[in-house]
Amino acid sequence: MSLTADNPPEPPTEAALSGSQAPVLEAQGIAKSYRTGLWPRRRALRVLRGADVTLTRGEVVGLVGENGSGKSTLMNILVGALARDRGTVQ
Repeated sequence: MSLTADNPPEPPTEAALSGSQAPVLEAQGIAKSYRTGLWPRRRALRVLRGADVTLTRGEVVGLVGENGSGKSTLMNILVGALARDRGTVQ
């Protein structure tokens, strides 16, 4: 289908504008920590503490944060490349 002056694109539907679409990805309460150090000084470094994400079809989002804030860890959990300690991903 080509777009011309005689054939303009259709406007977004009411559902698309209101955001009432069902989520295509929903994550709630995501938590992740890494163990650092050697015994007996081993400790847990918590990098995610209850992150929530909901994305609907057609939505464009950005993930912004400081270095070491857990952006890559969250994305790896969302795509299934890294196991989460707590929370759900659907």
